[in-house]
Amino acid sequence: VLPCRSSDPYVVVKLKDHDKVLHEKQTKHVNNDTNPKFDEKFKFKEVDKPGDKKLAFEIWDSDIGRDDKVSHNFL
Repeated sequence: VLPCRSSDPYVVVKLKDHDKVLHEKQTKHVNNDTNPKFDEKFKFKEVDKPGDKKLAFEIWDSDIGRDDKVSHNFL
């Protein structure tokens, strides 16, 4: 649940090797929802040693003018 009354969230997923971003994907925006469900799949092709990489998830709120980063985590 996002910490505001209304939000238009989306998620940016980054495949990283240490601090270097190898691939980046983005979910669709979910309009006006503070408890969104993202049922999307992404494939990252041509990844050497995938077990050595990290997935970074950044949750953003889409706004007119400038989007706000709400949260992030790694897997």
